[in-house]
Amino acid sequence: ENSLQGQLTSWNVRIEAVSFQPPTTLVFTNIILTGSYDGLPSQLLFDRVTVKANPARLSVLDIEAELFRGRLTAAMVLDRRERSFRLEEIRLTGLALAEALQSLGMVEREVAGNYDFAGDYQATWNAPLAGRGEGRVEISAAKMGLVAPLLSLTAIDINSLTASIQFHGGEVELADGQLRGRELRADFSGTVLLASSLPRSQLRLSGLLQPEEAFLEANPREQMLVQRLRQRYNVPGVPFQVGGTLTGPTFRFGGN
Repeated sequence: ENSLQGQLTSWNVRIEAVSFQPPTTLVFTNIILTGSYDGLPSQLLFDRVTVKANPARLSVLDIEAELFRGRLTAAMVLDRRERSFRLEEIRLTGLALAEALQSLGMVEREVAGNYDFAGDYQATWNAPLAGRGEGRVEISAAKMGLVAPLLSLTAIDINSLTASIQFHGGEVELADGQLRGRELRADFSGTVLLASSLPRSQLRLSGLLQPEEAFLEANPREQMLVQRLRQRYNVPGVPFQVGGTLTGPTFRFGGN
């Protein structure tokens, strides 16, 4: 617990119980990381973390964890000479977005859905959150409340949202982003500049928005606006940009 606390200086760490399962497995129950954002409590809870050493390869640890109804698995490869680690074959499935974001104090509007991730990551022991990696994210069966109305919508029903991501220290690059929803579709890419306080991370995204024809036919005013924007930019979709922060995003039509 003290070692973990040293790596996460902005969080208080508490481990409720640790047990040993012969021959090489440790089980941690209820790891609670507590911090704050703008004076409000923020909490990350791992219901259960299992760490199993591989007798044939002592530098490899098999990790399983349960958090926010999701399941995480990965192989951690330790390099003691370089004082670094690699997380290989990371698989996170079924994480409940609403529970995770509410617990972290990152969202005050309606958010629901399931989050999946697959990829790899590596970093040094001294800076575990400033490494590099890559992977792919998917959000499914989701609903996201909006800070301000978008084409009269106050929330977006999302069938699927996918993107390829790359971590570079304090930046996350998103590519091949696709959002498929009930009322609209969007293709996007861009960068998230990570902040020491995650909710303050900066968004720099852009893409093309394509409202569904059924939505436009049912909303004549929005249909006229979209037609004007298509004519103005001379593209099938409508260019857009997203800025601001994770907790205070901004949206505007138009390109750079």
